[in-house]
Amino acid sequence: MFRILHLSDIHIGKTYKKPEDIACQIASDIDYVGLSNINCIIVTGDIFDGQIAVTDSLIDSAVNFFEVLLDEINSNQNKEQISKYDVIFVPGNHDLIRGDNIHERWSKYHDFLEKFYGTLPSFYNPKDYSLFKEYNDYKIDHVTNLESKSHPVKTGEVQEQE
Repeated sequence: MFRILHLSDIHIGKTYKKPEDIACQIASDIDYVGLSNINCIIVTGDIFDGQIAVTDSLIDSAVNFFEVLLDEINSNQNKEQISKYDVIFVPGNHDLIRGDNIHERWSKYHDFLEKFYGTLPSFYNPKDYSLFKEYNDYKIDHVTNLESKSHPVKTGEVQEQE
């Protein structure tokens, strides 16, 4: 079985608890209910809260949240450890900067990804951050479309390869 942890709407910058404490609680809850042995984590925006100006400090806080979450989940894994490359991000509307300049629109999301991974992994398309990632017998794809005012996001899927 391929087990995915799906997280959404974390809104770093406007949480009532420290992000690291939230990450530890998520990992603890997963272990408590016996759902360890995760193969990947998919985060479907919003990483950041849209009302907060995104600074290097806020990006660092978000990176730290996901590093703590990954470390805590790995401490509970009975099987394989998961790596940073098993944490897959799909941006939400709060993760982008509104405007006509494409480079500026993606800048804070790009900065976050580079700080988290070190360099942008090859499974991301650097033009629109859509992605395709294979896992042995499985593949994960996700196409984003955040151009309209309502910011629809097309859903991704996990398929077993034939």
